Amino acid sequence: MSERVEHRPGLRDVIAGQTHICKLDEQASQVFIYGYSLEELVERYDYEATAYLTLHGELPPAGYRLPDGDVETLRQVWETLSREPRGAHPMGLLRTAMSSYGNHADARGPAELTLEAERRAALHLTPQVGYMVGLVARHVAGQGWLAPEQGRGYAENILTLFRGERPDEFEARCMDIALILYTEHEFNAGSFGVRVAASAHSDLYSSVIAGECILRGPRHGCANEEVMKILLDQGGRPEGVRAYL
Repeated sequence: MSERVEHRPGLRDVIAGQTHICKLDEQASQVFIYGYSLEELVERYDYEATAYLTLHGELPPAGYRLPDGDVETLRQVWETLSREPRGAHPMGLLRTAMSSYGNHADARGPAELTLEAERRAALHLTPQVGYMVGLVARHVAGQGWLAPEQGRGYAENILTLFRGERPDEFEARCMDIALILYTEHEFNAGSFGVRVAASAHSDLYSSVIAGECILRGPRHGCANEEVMKILLDQGGRPEGVRAYL
């Protein structure tokens, strides 16, 4: 007699792995990264410190900044991106940008396959991803090349790429908080896809692309898009949000 196999769509209730990085406390509606709640990270730190915490398991020294933008490589990525159709989906354009960046990294020689080397590469890649998002936005809008400024904050640089001018302090802080809130959410579909690719010993950039491809779909990444539609639809008036909902 054949054994009955229970089908669990979407791997529901299936243990896929363990992580010490992030904990979702659904009962308390809280997210913790290495024991720090998102509320504490937002109140006391910035995204750059949070990114370091996620990769190293401890907070960096005070005043820590992510590596500057890799302007030379980003310029090469822009050359590739500028040949793509502006009407393509922005997430598809980001996939192309990431692939181009990974190819330039490959051309520098084989990566050192150690945990510390992977951490360094991931920390170096982190700001480049945001800048590539900014370059995609510029391409879609028909704007020209603009490099992130050395020594500027990560969130500030992203908004500058989007707008072509520097945001004020409040706007940059809002962007920084948004980045903290999206840093790490345990085993969501995108991070799970990254883990599958990485566990097959794919390279860092291909693994990130795997997660980005999943994020493009309407079941995972579309939530952000729908929220933005709501904000625009209700006119950007904070006092009108409750009534709208």
